[in-house]
Order: sequence, then C-alpha cells, then structure tokens
Amino acid sequence: MALNANCLNSIPISMSENEQIYRKLEKGTNLLKVYLKRKPERVTFCVKLETRQILLLKQVAGRSVLESAVDLREVKEIRIGKNSKAFERWPEETRKFQNNECFLIFYGNSFTLKSLSCVAKKDECEMLVKGIRQLAAESINAPYPLLVETWLRKEFYSMENLRGVITIKDLKAFLPKINLKLATNRLKEFFQDVDTRRVGEIGFEGFASFYHNLIHDEQLKLCELFNGTFGQYTKDGQRVTLQEFQKFLLEEQKDPDALDEHKVSQFMRDYLQDPMRDAQEPFFTVPEFLDFLFSKQNDAWDAKHNEVNQDMTQPLVNYWIASSHNTYLTGDQVKSESSTEAYARCLRMGCRCIELWKVN
Repeated sequence: MALNANCLNSIPISMSENEQIYRKLEKGTNLLKVYLKRKPERVTFCVKLETRQILLLKQVAGRSVLESAVDLREVKEIRIGKNSKAFERWPEETRKFQNNECFLIFYGNSFTLKSLSCVAKKDECEMLVKGIRQLAAESINAPYPLLVETWLRKEFYSMENLRGVITIKDLKAFLPKINLKLATNRLKEFFQDVDTRRVGEIGFEGFASFYHNLIHDEQLKLCELFNGTFGQYTKDGQRVTLQEFQKFLLEEQKDPDALDEHKVSQFMRDYLQDPMRDAQEPFFTVPEFLDFLFSKQNDAWDAKHNEVNQDMTQPLVNYWIASSHNTYLTGDQVKSESSTEAYARCLRMGCRCIELWKVN
C-alpha cells in the first residue's frame, strides 16, 4: 500500500541522517505540550522503535510515567506552526514561541482525528518533524511480518510484569483482542508448548511463538475448508516454492502479473525482506504463506490506483465527482463541532465537491 505523500510530506533522507535522528528520538526530547483543557506542561517526547510508538512521559515523584502513546501507523499529518485549538486556547502562554518552534501531529483511525500540539527549540522542532514523518511513512509501508512483530511487542509490553514476563492468566485476557475463544485445557496445551523451562511464565519470544502457533492452527483449519486446495501448492507440506506460489497466483488469484516469474520472485523478496534468504530462490514457509493470505499484500485493491493512472485531460463534466455533505462538521450533525480541518480531510480523501457554510 503506497503512502499518500501529500498527507505526511515525507522527504527521503540519508541512512546516516536517519540513524542519527532515530537515536535522538529514542533518547527523548524535553518539550512543551499544549493541552486543550489545561495549561501547557513540560513532557519528554520520545519514540519506541520496537513498537513504533510516540511516547509522552511526565515526571511524577522523581520517575518517568507514561502519559500517552500514539501509534506511528495512525499518524496522518505533521505540520509546523500554531494552527490548532490548543494553541488558540492558551495565547498568552504560547505567544512568545515562533511558528517554526511549534508543530502539530494529527493522528487516529477515524474521520475525526486527534492532535498533539507541541513546542520545541527550532533545531529540535525540525529534527522531530523530519524524523516522525519518515518513521510514519516507514511504519505504514512496513512488510506484513514486521507489522505483526511490532504489534506483538506492543501487546507484550502492555502485559509484562516488572520481571519482563507474562503468565497464562495474561494470555487468557489477550485472546479476546484477537477474537479467539479457547477452552482452558487447549490454552494450557499451547502455553506448555512455549513454556520450555516449565516455570509458568514466558518472555517475548515465547509469547510470539504462542501467537503464531495459535493463529496458524486456526488458519490451517480454515484451509481445510478449501477441499484440499492448499495442498497442491506445497509439494513437501513444509514450504511453498517460487513456482508453486506462481501457480497459486495464476490459478486462484487470476493475477496476470504472475505470468512473469521474475515479477513473482521480486514480489516474494519484497514481502519477506529477509537478507539471509535474498541470495537464493525465494520461498514461503507454510506459516509465511498463510500469513500472506491475510496480509495487506493480498488486498483486492489494485495498488496502481494509489496514483493518478487515468486520462485527466477531459472536460470536468466527463468525470464523476466525489462530493461531501455537511463537510464542515467533524462528526455527527447533533454533537460535533465545525472546523476547517474537516474540509482539509475531505479534500485529501478525494472529495472535489464540498458544502460551504457561512456563519454570520
């Protein structure tokens, strides 16, 4: 899935500069957070690369306490300046700061986005904006296996105790998050498979193995419903070769690009992104193949439509126009507020006919 560059304004930067910025982001920066409902306060702004999250930490009784976290995949836009309701709410407290010392992060999964309003030193502001834009773009475009690992780390860290481990009780509470129900005896079986030391607790590696064992067990049950269709695409039952995967794409997916073996090979390499296996003919293990079936890379949406690929030289009346009603509202018609941000979001989403509202 290609990232809309207009939303994040991502500008490629060199690897060495990336590494320097990422180290600074991990270390953390002390800045001013401008709140909507209370006065601005100093917080530590940092990024946890393992989970791809922006963390805001406050000092409470001499120790850092997590105030809030933002998933980098949910970041929709980063702007430099003071154009937010939070800055408008505290004009006296923020008047002394220049526009190039202030930045806004818009994030969320729904149409009504949330925002972070922050103030940092000019050079730090530039670094933060550049780094977050780059990381947000990388996170959105990350390969499926990396997305799964990042999500698993985030879930594990939310459950672990002070010794960095979790128990079967934690796993039982985790199951509803992935919409799975498991009998207690069956849960114990899966847990015992990864609790190799027989101590009643597991670390991250054990948790990751538990998740993959559980999910692949469910996926294999699903494959059995396909009347043995899957079996013809793995000769040894252990892995899916390049030729077997090409056959699957042609016969099951009806993908015309699969006629070119080189394209299929490159697709597999891009999906796996495994340097250790890049020197040989690519293949999927059965679990990797099952993961692919449920990944964004197997989306029905044709990625070429992420970019303009049609004739756009015709008269305007020759095209269907995406339109919007009550564009000025940030949510429902009863309780939501009016905002210019609603217009910006509609236009970025493709609307070319919007409803203007003038307030006297």
